[in-house]
Amino acid sequence: MGTEDIRRSQTRKQGYAKVLFIQESVPGYLRDFNSEGMKIELLEPVAWKTGDKKKAAIIPQEEIGIGKIAGTLEIRWQRKEDFYFSMGCRIISVKDASSQNNYKKLLKYFKSLEDEEH
Repeated sequence: MGTEDIRRSQTRKQGYAKVLFIQESVPGYLRDFNSEGMKIELLEPVAWKTGDKKKAAIIPQEEIGIGKIAGTLEIRWQRKEDFYFSMGCRIISVKDASSQNNYKKLLKYFKSLEDEEH
């Protein structure tokens, strides 16, 4: 079976934003993003556990014109991929009104990308 024959059972929108875990200075890349959570890819493993809470900044790609989102993420799952590490997180709090506004804008942006596919 070729890769063109593989289908997801649930539509997922890929995107690009940087994520910085503040206290540990660990960078990552945001891949999936919706109101239930997000997938973040890391190049190095981390010694975090499911349920850990981490202060982070989500920095969307400059081209989409959405500012930084500062807040706290909760780790939901982690796994090793081919040559990177991925984790599922959810935002449990945002730092301020600006971050809340940017969060809503980013959700709307990802939703619009999903709608374009259908």
